[in-house]
Amino acid sequence: MSSVSNEVRTLVDSLKLKEKRLQEREKELDKRQLKMDLKEKDLKDLQSKVQIEIEKLENGTMKTVVALENCIVELRKENQRLRNSVQSMSKDHTLIKSELESVQSKNAKLEKQLLSANGRIKNFIKTSKHKR
Repeated sequence: MSSVSNEVRTLVDSLKLKEKRLQEREKELDKRQLKMDLKEKDLKDLQSKVQIEIEKLENGTMKTVVALENCIVELRKENQRLRNSVQSMSKDHTLIKSELESVQSKNAKLEKQLLSANGRIKNFIKTSKHKR
């Protein structure tokens, strides 16, 4: 009976030791789980911050896109205004060129008339001197 009792005591001691090891392992697992929970919380917080930053960037990007689109519209208006101005200047240039050609033509005729009149006056003067 003593041998059975020793065997039972050994089994009980062995079971107690296993139980103690299991409890220690469970504590260790609880610590690990707590660390994982904290890391998961930190990760969720970080993801939330990243999402907020992404939304800020997207919002800023959209504002920039809208501002650029408005600039493009204004540039197109200015471009059209400048085109209209150039067309108007081109028309004015054509009119001025036409008027200049007309004036030059009249000047050429007047110059011929003056040269002709000058020649007649000189002839008149020559003939007047010879007649005296």
